[in-house]
Amino acid sequence: MGKKRFDLTQVIKTLDGSNAMQKIESSTEVCKACNRPLVEMVPYTLRDALMQCLVSDPKDPRTGRPVPAKAAERYRRVKLALRIDDAKDTIRLSIDEIKDLKDLVPQFLTPVGQTRVWDILDPQDDDDEVEEDNE
Repeated sequence: MGKKRFDLTQVIKTLDGSNAMQKIESSTEVCKACNRPLVEMVPYTLRDALMQCLVSDPKDPRTGRPVPAKAAERYRRVKLALRIDDAKDTIRLSIDEIKDLKDLVPQFLTPVGQTRVWDILDPQDDDDEVEEDNE
């Protein structure tokens, strides 16, 4: 089955095309005035988006409480998250993995984030570059 290669460092774009950013708390530096971790704004990448979707439980729209997935699904999601976490800059995903991610993304990302990630995972325009590997 063919696999497609993805650049995990690709930055997700906002609606206006600028880089999406996220706040990251420092694990070592603390504000001297308030004694809280320093916060840094860093680009929100494809890796970040996929990891957010894979390691979180979706929320029930009525109650707002997390709804745990079935054990087998959680296992598959965590195994894929571990592969993504271990990958340096790129990862090859099977067609089934891409489909699973596309099904998962709308549960966690905004409509703009979902669209940007879907466009990376499954480009609809022939101008987009996606390298396909056969293994």
